Amino acid sequence: MFAEATGVPALPYDISGRLRVQDDGFRLTGINGSLGTTGVSGEGLLVPEEMIAGSWFDVAVRGAKLEELVESISDLEVRPGPFELQGKVVFRGDLVELSKVRLDRAAGDARLDLTIGIDTTQQYLDFDVAANGLDLRSFLRGTGSFEAFEQPFSITARGNLRGPHWTFDELDAAIGDATVIAAGDLEFEDARAVTEFEFALNIPSLASLGKIDGRRFQDQAFSVAAHVSGGDGLLTAEKLDVRIGDSDMHGKVVVRKGDIPEIDIDVHSDRLVFRPLLEDAEPVAEPEFEDGRLIPDIAMPVEALRKLNGSLNIDVGELQRRALFLKDIELDARLENGRLDVSKARFKARSGELLARAAYDASADTGTASLDIVARSLALGLLQTNLDHLMNSDVDIALRTTGNDLRSMAGNMDGVVYVDTRGGRFESNEYIKAIYGDMLEETLNTINPFRKTDDYTDFECIIVPLSVADGMVTGAPSIFASTDKIRFVIQGSVDLKSEKIRIGVRSTPRKIVSFSAAELINPYLQVVGTLSSPELAVDETGVLITGGAAVATAGLSLLAKGLWDRLSKSGDACKQMSEQALKELEGRLPALVIGDPAAQE
Repeated sequence: MFAEATGVPALPYDISGRLRVQDDGFRLTGINGSLGTTGVSGEGLLVPEEMIAGSWFDVAVRGAKLEELVESISDLEVRPGPFELQGKVVFRGDLVELSKVRLDRAAGDARLDLTIGIDTTQQYLDFDVAANGLDLRSFLRGTGSFEAFEQPFSITARGNLRGPHWTFDELDAAIGDATVIAAGDLEFEDARAVTEFEFALNIPSLASLGKIDGRRFQDQAFSVAAHVSGGDGLLTAEKLDVRIGDSDMHGKVVVRKGDIPEIDIDVHSDRLVFRPLLEDAEPVAEPEFEDGRLIPDIAMPVEALRKLNGSLNIDVGELQRRALFLKDIELDARLENGRLDVSKARFKARSGELLARAAYDASADTGTASLDIVARSLALGLLQTNLDHLMNSDVDIALRTTGNDLRSMAGNMDGVVYVDTRGGRFESNEYIKAIYGDMLEETLNTINPFRKTDDYTDFECIIVPLSVADGMVTGAPSIFASTDKIRFVIQGSVDLKSEKIRIGVRSTPRKIVSFSAAELINPYLQVVGTLSSPELAVDETGVLITGGAAVATAGLSLLAKGLWDRLSKSGDACKQMSEQALKELEGRLPALVIGDPAAQE
């Protein structure tokens, strides 16, 4: 009977006692028995009134396996072993009182007094909790993916809840060296309520807390402090101070109540140093494209954007993640009536600067989006994939699209992309490998056979001019790359609607090489298939093969007769390709100008 009841342990039971009928109800005495391996005893009074008002029960349980009792009703994990639990429950109409509840274990004890309102018109709760001991795991070994470490602890919490109004007379907790202190009132619905709340969390070392999915936290400090006040329709978190490791953030958050709530966030930081919260994970397995598509059909949060207004202002002096270094970071964004505007996003790097604007308008049935990015002499620094500090890029991106999910937005895209990168020493690209696995290695090694023997590839330049029309991406006129040993000109198309690709590559060594090495270079080749499953088609005679059948060489023949001949004779092929690309994209590049205050407003 009890096995299917909510909140009742699914354990065998054997309980007996005496029942006496009295004027005020059914008196229970001498209750003794077992629930699983746990012994149960107690007494009480059951009053046959509405909501059993006037009933009370005094219960004590003792057992050798607390885990058996907890596992049968909860996902919480506790330390296995003996325990004693006792307390009294009193039913007072629309209130239930738990008093003098006490849990004793070898490494800790806890007490609880709790009054719960069962009136559905308003939430009602009074609580007074205290617990301490030598090992937190006496009460909480873990929950879900989290596993706590053995640490002394103490917790004191006292307050109440009336409707949406929380009052904390005292909240003082310590786990090892970590502490939480809070006091005051919080109100989440009544805009007229006046509240004050102080909160401070300090964790000297996250590594001391425990593990998530078997991985320890990195050894770094974490702290949060804030003063929260409410009144006149506002909930304001002032003096917000967040620190993690060597990073600091401080600022202000304001929440305005209304039919459409509004949240304004203003955050400043002198320095952000990003370190992973957890120890290194296992290598990521090659993903599987379940529907054969690389671009996901993730929906844009259209409804959420329509139900919230707000602003975000971020100002960061320095940001560092491993060797990546950025400074003077600014971000200004506004969400209003379903339209998200990022009016300014800018930062400086080890050299150069980037400026961007973006928008997504969800006010109509179909969303519209835009993105403009300009960067000059941008050098982000030593990334995992690039070993050359001197690598820098000029970037111009202007894209427009419509849609309510990422896949349709990609398929409806119009605009231009221009990237001119000079220098760069690259090892194997782990990011691309995470998407395509080893199947891309064969393609890259065929395009550039020197990758097989060289530890890295030195680039003179990479010129990427692209035109996008209704989701069709083509070269404008061609992608060009030049390494210290080989040059490439790439033409073709990528259809973002179907994700079909057809890319032709013409390559030739820059210098006279040995006959055996020259044999390995395929001057004509083609990559076909889809973004999620590219395939290599190549024939050393210049005829491209795919699926066992010869296909046309598309623009490669033109390259061979025209542009390629000019590039082969050019003293500075990188400059020539850059000038030709800019001429073809003239009038279509973004209007943003770095250093122009008017362009940054």
